[in-house]
Amino acid sequence: MNKSKLHISKIFPALACLILLLSFSLSSHAQVNTFFIKGATTHSIEISFVNEEIEIVKGEIISNVLKIKNTSSDSLKVYISLNQPPLWKTLFISDRMYAIPDNDSIFIPVRIIPAAMMKGDTKYYINAFIENENREQIAGAYFFASTERISRWDMIANPDQRIYFKNDENTAGFDLSLTNTGNEKQDLLMTMSNIKSSLIVMDSNDKPQKVNKWDFSLEPEEDTTLSYRVKYTEGQRNFKNIDIENYNPESLNEEKHFSLFFHSEEPRRINHSNTSRNTKIDFIKLQSEKKVNPFGSDVLPLSAYLRVTNLLDDVVFSSLHLRGQKSFNNGGNLFYNTSMYFSSQSNFYGENYIKNIPWYIGYFDNNKSFQIGNVNGGALGVQSSGKGAKGEIKFLPNQWGGGYYVRSPYIFEKPRLESWGLHHRLELDNFTNLTQYSHSHHYSADIITDVISVAPKLRLKQKHTITFTGALSNRQHYADPNNRFNKQGYLVGAGYTSNFFERRWKLNLRGSYTSKGFGSYGFERWFANHRSRVSITKDFELSMINNYNHYRYDKDHYNYIAGYNKNYYFFNSLNFHSARYFPNLKPGIFYDIKYGYGYNFHVTGLNLAYSKYDITRNLQMSFNSMLGMSRIVNEPDSKSQFVCKLNTMIRYHNFSFTGFYNYGPYSPAMVHYKEQNNIIPQNVRVSLIHQYLFKNRHLVLQSMVSYGYVNMNNHHSVNISPELYYFTNSGWRISINPAYTYYSSKFSTNYNDLPSYVGYEDWEFQRYSHDNFLVSVGVKKDFGIPIPTTYNRYANMSFVAFYDLNGNNVQDEDEPGLGNIVIQVGDWSIITKSNGRASLKNVDPGNFEYSVLSLENLKGWFPMINDSLKIFKDELINIPFVKGVKIYGSVYIDQEDLKPMEDKKLDISGIKISATNGHTFNTLTGSDGGFEFYMPFGEYTISLDENILNGRYYLVQNNYKVDLTGQVDNLFITFHILEKKRKVKIKRFDDNGEEIDE
Repeated sequence: MNKSKLHISKIFPALACLILLLSFSLSSHAQVNTFFIKGATTHSIEISFVNEEIEIVKGEIISNVLKIKNTSSDSLKVYISLNQPPLWKTLFISDRMYAIPDNDSIFIPVRIIPAAMMKGDTKYYINAFIENENREQIAGAYFFASTERISRWDMIANPDQRIYFKNDENTAGFDLSLTNTGNEKQDLLMTMSNIKSSLIVMDSNDKPQKVNKWDFSLEPEEDTTLSYRVKYTEGQRNFKNIDIENYNPESLNEEKHFSLFFHSEEPRRINHSNTSRNTKIDFIKLQSEKKVNPFGSDVLPLSAYLRVTNLLDDVVFSSLHLRGQKSFNNGGNLFYNTSMYFSSQSNFYGENYIKNIPWYIGYFDNNKSFQIGNVNGGALGVQSSGKGAKGEIKFLPNQWGGGYYVRSPYIFEKPRLESWGLHHRLELDNFTNLTQYSHSHHYSADIITDVISVAPKLRLKQKHTITFTGALSNRQHYADPNNRFNKQGYLVGAGYTSNFFERRWKLNLRGSYTSKGFGSYGFERWFANHRSRVSITKDFELSMINNYNHYRYDKDHYNYIAGYNKNYYFFNSLNFHSARYFPNLKPGIFYDIKYGYGYNFHVTGLNLAYSKYDITRNLQMSFNSMLGMSRIVNEPDSKSQFVCKLNTMIRYHNFSFTGFYNYGPYSPAMVHYKEQNNIIPQNVRVSLIHQYLFKNRHLVLQSMVSYGYVNMNNHHSVNISPELYYFTNSGWRISINPAYTYYSSKFSTNYNDLPSYVGYEDWEFQRYSHDNFLVSVGVKKDFGIPIPTTYNRYANMSFVAFYDLNGNNVQDEDEPGLGNIVIQVGDWSIITKSNGRASLKNVDPGNFEYSVLSLENLKGWFPMINDSLKIFKDELINIPFVKGVKIYGSVYIDQEDLKPMEDKKLDISGIKISATNGHTFNTLTGSDGGFEFYMPFGEYTISLDENILNGRYYLVQNNYKVDLTGQVDNLFITFHILEKKRKVKIKRFDDNGEEIDE
C-alpha cells in the first residue's frame, strides 16, 4: 500500500505539469498568431493575418491578407518581408516601404504560388516580419497553409482487359501499369491469381513467372510497368489428362477463356485512402465455327450411355444410363435421369422390373422447384426417401412454402414406408428460418412418427452467425395390439461462427443432443464440433479440430443389434502451417478415442502433410504420414502398439500414381490378431493410371494397373484394365475395355480356433487363387429430342472479311480475305480464318449488337458495317475493309506564365480525339500530344474531348468539319488549347478588417 502511495506522489506532480502544459498550449493556439521581437525598438502596433489557416487546393494560388494597425499618435514607416517554403514563389514585394498614419491601418494582400509537389497531411508555416526604418525586426505574424494526404493510384492493363489469341498461336503479351496519382509517396502490395492451371504466365524472357506478389514504392506521378506473356497449354498433346466425359476431338478449335486477377492495396489502411484496386484480364481463344445451340432447333438434350459387360461368358450384363439438362431463358433448369440394368440370365429387377427402375425429373428456378421420381423429402427425424414428389414455391417476398410425398418401394402399391411433410422457409438479409412438419408410417416396423422442427439462423454485425435447431417428435408403436405405446423425444442443437482480432482467429462451434425417443431413430446422441484457425503471426498459423460423437442405442427399437449398446468417438487434431518458413508442409499432432463393442481404443501421435503443385510442369504431389501408438485402454494386459500410415499421390502430365501403406493395429480386432498370432498387421495398395492421346486425336487409351497386399491372410490382388476410346466428330463415343483380375489368399490359424471335428492338430489352409477376364464395350451419344409445341428452327450465319479494293461491299476474286478478325454478335464471338471465313450456327433469330475488331495492324483499312445485325434466316454476311485517309496532328497547350514550373509539365498524352459521321472512331494522343488514325472516305467531324479541360482551359477551335475524298491521302489538324487568364480583383478593408463594398 505504501509503495502505491509513493508512486502516486511521484506521478501526480508530473501529471499536473502535463495538464498545465497542454492548457497553455491550447490557449496559446487559440490566440492571434502574432509575435514581437524581444529587445527591438517597438512601437504601438497590431499585426495579424485575416485567415489563420488556409487549405491548399492544387492549381490555385494561396491568398491571404496581412493587417497592420498603427495604434500610436505618430506615423509609422515599416518594411515587410515574407518567409515561405523553398521553391514556393510569391507575388509579394519585400523591399517596399509602407507608411502608416497614426491610428490608421493598412491591408496588404499576400499571394503565394506553392510548388507542384507537396507532402500530404502537412502544415506549412508562412510568416511575415515587420521592420522599422532602420531594418530592425519589431514584430511579425504567421499563418498555416495545409495539405490533405491523397492516397490514390491507377492500375491499368494494356492493350486491353480482353486479349484475344491469334489463329494458330497460344501466346499473347500484356502490360500492367501502376501510377501514383496521389500527392504522397505510395507503398503498394500487388498480388496475382490464376484460376486455371492451363494458363502459364511468363516474364519478358519467356520464363515461367513463379512470383505472384510484388512490393512497390512510387513517388507522386511516378509509374511502373510490368510486361508479361501468357501461354495456354491445353493444345499440347499428353501434357495433361483430357476429360473423358466431355472430350471433343476438335477441342483444339473450341473457344477457351482464361483469366488473371490482379489486386493492389496499401500495406496500411489510412484515412482518405482508396485502399485497393482490382483488375481482371481475360484471355480468349476463339474458334472460326461456333455452334450457339448444339442442335438445329429447340430440343431436350439427352445423353445416353450403354455398357455391356462380360461378353465372353454365358451371362452378359448390361446397363443403360440416360440423363439430361435443359436451361430456360428465365434462369430455370430442368434435370432428368434414369438407369436400367439387364442380364441375359435373369431380370435384374425381378418381376416388377418397370416399377423398380429408378428415375428422376426436377425443375428449379429462383421462385419455385418441383421434383418427381426418386426423391428425398429432406425431413428431420424421419425416413423420407422413396418414389414420389417434392415441390416448393415463393408465395411472398423472401418466403417459400412447400412439401413432399413419397412411398417405398412402389408409388401405387402398398408400401413398406410412406412419408409426407410440409415446410416454410424465410430468408431475410440477416435472418433465415426453416420450419418443417413431417409424418412417416413404417408399415414393416409398425411405427408411425410425427416431427415438427424449426431452424433459425441469425447474422450479427457481418461477422457473427448464430444457428439453432429445435425439434419435437411423437413415435407410436403398434406391433403388439395389446401393448400399443407412444414415445416422445426431442432434438436441440446450436452453432456459432465468427472471427476475432481482425480475423486472426476464425471460430466455428456446433453441438446437438438427440433424445432416445426422437423421431424414427433408435439411439440417443451427443454431438459436438469445434474448429479454430488462428494466425499467431503474419507467417505462422495453427488450426485445431475437435469432433465428439456419442451414441446410446434403444434396445426396444426394431433395428437394435444385440450387444451393441453404445459407442462413441472423440477425434482431436492440432496442425501448424507457415507460408513463409515451410509453405509445402503442414505438421500436426492428434489424439483419437474410439469406443465400441466394449473396447476403449486410443490412438495418439504425429502427422505430417506435404503438397506441391508446379503449374509449368503439370506436376502435383501430396504425401500424408501418421506415426503413433495405439492401445486398448480398458484391457490391463493390452500393450501399446506402434502404428504408421503413409499415403501419397503423384500426378505428372498424364500419369497418376497413388499409394497407401498401413503398419500396425488400427482397431481392437487388429490388436487381438497381433497378440494371438504375433503378426503385425500390414497392408499395401498401389495403383498407376495412364492416359494417352494418339496423334489421331479421335483415339484415347486409358489404362489402370493396381496391386494390393494384406499380410493377415497373405492376400495378393492384381488388376489390369486398359480401355480404348474412339470419339467421332458427330459426338459418338465408343470404347472397349478388357480387364484381368487375379486374387490369391492363404489362411492360417491355430487348432483352438477350428471346429472340433477337424482334430487336435495345427491346420493350415491351402492357398486359394482365382482369376477373371472380362471384356466390356460402351457406347455414349448426346441426342436432342425436339419439342413440338415450341419448335423454332435456328439460323446459320456465314461471315467473310476481305479487302474491298473497289468499294462494292462484295468480295471479288482478286480481293483477299482477312484472318484474325474478331466478330462479335451479341454475346457470341468468333474469329476469321486466314481466308477471312467464319460462321455461327444454330442462332436463335433476333436483333443483336454487332462489331468487328482486327487483331492485326491493317494500317488504315477499316470495316464498313452497321452496329446491329438482324438474324432471321441462313445468310452470308460480308465484312468489307476499305482504305481510309490518314488524319494526324497535335495538341498544343499555351499556359499562363504565373504558374510554377512544375505545373507547366502537363501530361498531354491519352487525350481522346474522335471522328464521327454516324460511326465514331477514336484515337489517343501520345506523350508529345501527337495523334494519328485512318478514316474511310466520307464527311466527318473531328473533335477533342473537352471534358479534360475542367474549366481551366479552353479550345481555340473544336469540331472541325472535313470531307475526305479519294483525292486526299493525308490531313493535318492542330488543336490549340489556351489557359484562361486569371483576373486580379482588388479588395479594400476598413480598420476592423471588413471588406469595403465599392
